[in-house]
Amino acid sequence: MRWLPNPYAIAQHLANVPDILSIIRSGGKAADGFLLDTLVSGRRQKTVTGTLKMFREIADLFDGPVTLSQAIDRSKQLWAREGYTADEVARVIPQIVPTVAAASSDSFADADDLIVNDVSYLDPVQGSVGDCYLISALIALGWADRRRLTTRLTESGFDPPSARSFEWQFHDDTGAVDGPLEVSGRVLTEGNLPRYARSRSLVEDWPSLVEKVYVAKVCGVGEPNRLNYQSIDAKNGGSLPQRACQALVGGDMKGQVLHFEAGKRIFSLQGRLGTASGVMSKPVMAWTKLEEDMDENDPDVWKATGIWPRHAYAVLGVIRSSNNRLTHVVLRNPHGADTDPDRAGYHDGPWDPDGRPPVPLNKDGVFAISRKLFYDNFEDIGWVDL
Repeated sequence: MRWLPNPYAIAQHLANVPDILSIIRSGGKAADGFLLDTLVSGRRQKTVTGTLKMFREIADLFDGPVTLSQAIDRSKQLWAREGYTADEVARVIPQIVPTVAAASSDSFADADDLIVNDVSYLDPVQGSVGDCYLISALIALGWADRRRLTTRLTESGFDPPSARSFEWQFHDDTGAVDGPLEVSGRVLTEGNLPRYARSRSLVEDWPSLVEKVYVAKVCGVGEPNRLNYQSIDAKNGGSLPQRACQALVGGDMKGQVLHFEAGKRIFSLQGRLGTASGVMSKPVMAWTKLEEDMDENDPDVWKATGIWPRHAYAVLGVIRSSNNRLTHVVLRNPHGADTDPDRAGYHDGPWDPDGRPPVPLNKDGVFAISRKLFYDNFEDIGWVDL
């Protein structure tokens, strides 16, 4: 499966907005309004879901590097019929297609501190490339096994200003593979921010560096450039979140199709995901169906549900009623945007997980949806036994 490009990054470049942070942190209604105004207003294509599908189809046209003009010309039939201009598409295409011209204008900066205060599941935020499977795995690790993730990060050797390189030991089903892979401690930037994955805290860069070394591994390069990032989904063959998680820290990959019997009972199987207390005790990720398979009569699935097709989320836990009935599933979206809680099926929070501080909902990508919304729209769930 090819993953969905980041809608906020596409909207940012369509609108030519230099700072997306204030928008995605300004409340769910404001973030939603920005997407609707940018992606839908004045277009013949009347839905956000359909617009994003169009840009994904453009990305699917290109597995290898092309020039910007080639990409614009080859995809014209798709974007012109939806009312986009060549200038608008020229701003978006370098975010979703490996364009040769883009690599020559790469801008790099030294990474800031690796970790500030502590590693948190709220830190990782997805950039413009379609690697939600990787970012959701980082979020799930930060939630379920923060100590392990912190240990791996401190073993990376990145200690500015004295040590500016970053290394990572990757794994597969057999254990550690080869030796640690090393990249420089410089990250691709756009303006004053990392261009791709970043931390919610703008003074730390561990998500950017983990993504960078992962891109280097997948693309078989020493130092990734923009072309490598833009090619990550195609190069990785639509990798699954549990495979990305295993590659980062090892362990055994597991998974279930949510519509099979075991999938329908996944949160009631005591100890399987650590759900006796409602909190995931291992890294767990779930991902949504294709656009045409999501169970919603409204043609704009996102507007009706707030859930993106072809997108991976970290699963943090579940909420149960007083009679122990599953009512909501708690997730974090790698986009990191605030959520509008007024949609049907959303919990307005906060969530009080056993043994942890209260978790605000509908902030920083964390939200809880009803059991029905989850099973109607999510396809698979995966995890890693560590």
